[in-house]
Amino acid sequence: MLSDPELTNAKRFMAFVDFEKIPLHSVAILDAERRPICATRGPEPFMDVDFVRNRPRGRSRSVALTS
Repeated sequence: MLSDPELTNAKRFMAFVDFEKIPLHSVAILDAERRPICATRGPEPFMDVDFVRNRPRGRSRSVALTS
């Protein structure tokens, strides 16, 4: 979990709507080298904890989380 009051990381990870000036909910799964495996962002929180818990450990950029 990351707190981002200045919205620096929200903008960095494209979890910010510039024209509306609002942050989005965002979840990213990173590998051991901190490279993204998959990510999602949107107006609603991502609630599929089982997906995250059961996510394969391999690296795959083709999988996107859905809410």
